[in-house]
Amino acid sequence: MKSHAQTLSEYSLYIYGAGGHGKVVLEAAISDKYPIKGFLDDDNNKWNRKIVGYPVFGNLSYFDTLDKNVVRIVVAIGNNSLRKTKVIEFSKKDLNYLSVIHRKAVVSEFSSLGDGSMVIAGAIINIGTQIGDHVIINTGATVDHDCLIQDFVHIAPGVHIGGEVQVGEGTLIGIGSVVKPGIKIGAWSIIGAGAVVTSDIPDRVVAVGVPARVIREIK
Repeated sequence: MKSHAQTLSEYSLYIYGAGGHGKVVLEAAISDKYPIKGFLDDDNNKWNRKIVGYPVFGNLSYFDTLDKNVVRIVVAIGNNSLRKTKVIEFSKKDLNYLSVIHRKAVVSEFSSLGDGSMVIAGAIINIGTQIGDHVIINTGATVDHDCLIQDFVHIAPGVHIGGEVQVGEGTLIGIGSVVKPGIKIGAWSIIGAGAVVTSDIPDRVVAVGVPARVIREIK
C-alpha cells in the first residue's frame, strides 16, 4: 500500500486563488508536504509574482499547457458563490481536484471528505460526518459526529457545530458561531458571526444573534 506522501508525489498541486485564503491553504499544503507547484489567479496584477516563494503563473488558460493526468487543483476562494462558479468553469477542462488537510487538523478515519475541500489548522471533523466537495473547514472549527455538510459550504474560524447537524449547499457559518446538535440549516444562507443557532434555518436567509433569528432573505 502506498503511503500518503507517495500518493501525493504522483501529482502537481496548483492553488487557484492567490489571495488571503489561498495563502492559508498554501500553509496547510506545506504542513503535510503536498507537491505544490504554485498559484493561479484571474488578476493579472498578481501574475509572475511569488507568495512565500511560490509563483503565480497565470489564469485558467495556463492549464492548457499542462498534463491533466498529474495536475490537481484546489480552489482556494473564500466566497462560496465565486468558488462554485470557478469549479463549473474548471469542469469544462476535465480537471481533477485534491483536498488539502493541514497536518494539525483532526479528521476522523470514519468520516468522509469530498473532492477539493480544505481543512485548516486546528479544525476537527468527528466520526460519521460527511463533508461535501469544495468545502472549507477553517481554522479551529469543529464539526461533531454524524453531520452532513453539503458542497461549497464555508465553516468559518472558531465555529462549533454539534452532532447530527445538516448544512445545505453554499451556506456560510460565520466566525465564532455555535450550532446546536440536530439543527438543519438550509442552502445558500448566511449565519452571522457569533450567532448561536438553536432552531432550524431555511434556505437563502441571513440569520444573526443569540439566539439566531432570520433578519432578511437573500434574493
